[in-house]
Amino acid sequence: MTVERADEGFDDWPAAAVDPINTALLPVVEHIFAVAADGSPERAAALGEVLAVAERIKQALAPKPRLQ
Repeated sequence: MTVERADEGFDDWPAAAVDPINTALLPVVEHIFAVAADGSPERAAALGEVLAVAERIKQALAPKPRLQ
């Protein structure tokens, strides 16, 4: 069975919507999915760590108010 894909009418993601930190961590997430079993507590813990690291990196890079 062949299914036709209609790409017409779909816009590309705006560049501002792409998060470079999450994009950089995708290979790590992919590796976790490859080595940890579906639904395992190890997979859940590892993915939670990756998400936490991504948030800490974003916070570290966020502009901070400075005294003049």
